[in-house]
Amino acid sequence: MMASMLKACRIFFMLALTMGITGMNGMAQEADSIIKIYVNLPQKELVDTLNAVGNELLFKKPTEARILFKKASAIAGELNYKQGNARALKSEAVSYDLQGNSNEAIKLYLKALKIAEETNDSLGVAKIKNNIGIAYKNLNDFRSARKFYAESILVKKKLKDAKGVAYGYNNIGELYKAEKDRDKAVHYFKRANHILDSIHDVPGITVTLSNLADVYLDQKEYSLTIQNCLRVIEIEKKEQDYFNLSLSYLLIARAYIEVDKLKEAHAHVLEAERLSKQIGALRLYYQSLKIKARILTKAGEFNLLPSLYDEILNLHDSLDQVNRAEVTAKIQSIYESREKEILIENLQRESLLNQTVIDSQNEKGLYGVIVIVLLLVLLLSFYFFSKSMSRKNQILKSEIIKHDKAKEQAEVANRAKSDFLANVSHEIRTPLNGVIGFSDLLGRTKLDAMQHKYITVLNKSAHSLLDIVNDILDFSKIEDGKLKLEMERTDVFEMSNQLIGSLKPYAEEKGLALLLSIFPTTPQFILADAIRLRQVLTNLLGNAVKFTEKGEIELSIEPVGVIREEQIVLRFTVRDTGIGIDLKNQLKIFEAFAQVDISNTKRFGGTGLGLTISNKLLALMKSKLSVKSELGRGSVFMFEVTFQIGLPS
Repeated sequence: MMASMLKACRIFFMLALTMGITGMNGMAQEADSIIKIYVNLPQKELVDTLNAVGNELLFKKPTEARILFKKASAIAGELNYKQGNARALKSEAVSYDLQGNSNEAIKLYLKALKIAEETNDSLGVAKIKNNIGIAYKNLNDFRSARKFYAESILVKKKLKDAKGVAYGYNNIGELYKAEKDRDKAVHYFKRANHILDSIHDVPGITVTLSNLADVYLDQKEYSLTIQNCLRVIEIEKKEQDYFNLSLSYLLIARAYIEVDKLKEAHAHVLEAERLSKQIGALRLYYQSLKIKARILTKAGEFNLLPSLYDEILNLHDSLDQVNRAEVTAKIQSIYESREKEILIENLQRESLLNQTVIDSQNEKGLYGVIVIVLLLVLLLSFYFFSKSMSRKNQILKSEIIKHDKAKEQAEVANRAKSDFLANVSHEIRTPLNGVIGFSDLLGRTKLDAMQHKYITVLNKSAHSLLDIVNDILDFSKIEDGKLKLEMERTDVFEMSNQLIGSLKPYAEEKGLALLLSIFPTTPQFILADAIRLRQVLTNLLGNAVKFTEKGEIELSIEPVGVIREEQIVLRFTVRDTGIGIDLKNQLKIFEAFAQVDISNTKRFGGTGLGLTISNKLLALMKSKLSVKSELGRGSVFMFEVTFQIGLPS
């Protein structure tokens, strides 16, 4: 007993010494220097100390911590010290997970799990399986994550670890929530909350209640959302957890909006706005402004919207810059961490080689001399070879510098273009929103027939101009690679009917028939970016209406192949009886700002970006537009996309 206490005190002292040294040097103490401090400790104690020091560094400097864990694991493996080895492997896995390398983390977790099972360390087994579940969740492999969470819960039940079981249920609930299986998510969140309530675990209670509130909002159970949020808010106020309190205010505000309690929604949004400013949470402040805009729109207070939208757009630009800086910093951190690992591995190999040479010299002097002579020959050969290569390297380096400068200039020009487009579009959109809003309000007042006609033309013109600005912005975002697809469960039937319904008045105004044909074998639900898919189809149907004077337009959707049981290829076809396109111009229409005939621009309007944007959006979906057309007979546009089949709710 006394020996264990002395050992613990000694490790504590060493930890304090290490943290003092690293603290004075701004945490700049390299991992190999730390290892040298403890190199004279007994081997088992050295393993425990390296693990303890590594865990102190883990969340601040994961790369340096990982080197300590690798050293601890290597020593523990030689000693057959299984507990120390398992701890080192698990911590090394965490360091990879922190830097986004979950695949490498899982390999190490599985090694640690095998040792924990061999040593009958039940608590260690439960924790490692839970960590493996988290790593699989990070990789979006929800099935594997659920398997390891469930196995962890079974072990914790045997250990009578009620808190661990509850947190496991919450983890499974979050998986179902991510998969949009809300009923199962609610079931597991309730189980977790019941246990945490019984043991009075306040942090856990707030997490499960917040998750429940979020799911209830998706299920349109607004009263339950409000009920859970009020309880969470009460707890977070006592705990002074201002970040999560701001999130809860925004969640309850969204629920109040849905039940038309705009006064209560506004009060909670103002609280979220105040707290997010106080703690410097820029993203939360941005979310609060967006919800505030929803409240003002629903309340009909249009006069306050232009200035608010201006602030939202400016804040959106700031967040874009912050996000780009964070991504760049993360990539740089991972790159530098890998460089450090390679450097230290090379030094260790060199050190091992030198030690081997010295040992050989001690055992066989003559053999050692021969080895040294050979090494000298190799070194001289390497010297002359490196000298001959240095000239080539200098030339190559100068070419790389030129290339880097050219690349940097191109990036600066591209950023300037993007910033210019964003700023100009914002400057245009802010007054345009005011024109649209006020012309809409003016149209609802008492006007004579001529005045009503003028205000309708004004409103339509403003909408057309806004569409052009949005087209240019979308084109710019796609060109810069900033536009990403956001997959969600989409009802094919509902989306297509809404599309036809929105364009039907324009078609009927021209005396056109607008048809919808969906093959019976088409699945109702798919996983797709509904907004971008709708944008492509709206563009194709809008063009068909615009360029067709008589006859009909048809949108057809049919399955053309099943890749696997859960994936399907759908073909979307838009057919019209319009003016048609001759063969020589059928490729030209996909070029930016291009139209078949310049007179079409004067007659029909438009920027010539619609089909270009549609084709680029389809490229993100790994598809492209094709066209069959005959001049004076009409056109057929089609594309095929592979979708994940979505489950019905």
